Amino acid sequence: WLTEADAWQLWADIAQETTGIPVSRAAGARTVVGLRGAYPGTFAWHGNAPDRFNDTLALLWREDDGTPRVMELPVNTDTGAYDFGYHSSSSLRPNRRYHYRDGWHRSYNALQQVQSSYPVRDDTNHNGHWDSERNGWLPPDTGDDHDRDGSAHNIHMASVDAPLGTAAVRVWSAGCQTIPGMDNWTQFITHAWTDSGDPVDYHLVDARDIAPEAWGPCTPDGTVACPHPLR
Repeated sequence: WLTEADAWQLWADIAQETTGIPVSRAAGARTVVGLRGAYPGTFAWHGNAPDRFNDTLALLWREDDGTPRVMELPVNTDTGAYDFGYHSSSSLRPNRRYHYRDGWHRSYNALQQVQSSYPVRDDTNHNGHWDSERNGWLPPDTGDDHDRDGSAHNIHMASVDAPLGTAAVRVWSAGCQTIPGMDNWTQFITHAWTDSGDPVDYHLVDARDIAPEAWGPCTPDGTVACPHPLR
């Protein structure tokens, strides 16, 4: 129900207020916001069932004349439920900004992770999610999932022609952010790509942790609606 300009500002507020990193307003600059645990068009946590394309990705940019643009797509921000081998399946930690660039994934253009090492959640039992009811903040009650350093979590194409409602992530992601459907992917990379090596910021947000300031004025008072931030 928002105008495109209002939608751009909402996504920018969600990214900036939750991760603490400003979103570029420069013409031509690209920013990607991932929302883990909420379907496109919503901001409500849905439980984040594993091995499904049930997250949201928003691509933000401004035209040369300053006109704001927003593209929203279904995506998966976790690893697939598949045994890729020891220390080969992991999920990015949410509520952080990651550095990407216009690069490659295997043999095709994609958004490529720039950082060589960063903390991730290892999916040791290969079930497609972090074994904790908080899905990332608390240590798992069972299993061997653990924290470690990871690399190469690109943003790339996934299940090219399976129906979205039943498509499984499986081998399409060992932790990369994956966009299902050839049409979806083509739309995304056509608008996300500017020139080889150009930087792209990626803000990954857990739907349960969107900062209250993204919705309106908030003077922290310790309530659930406006809690005290931990810097």
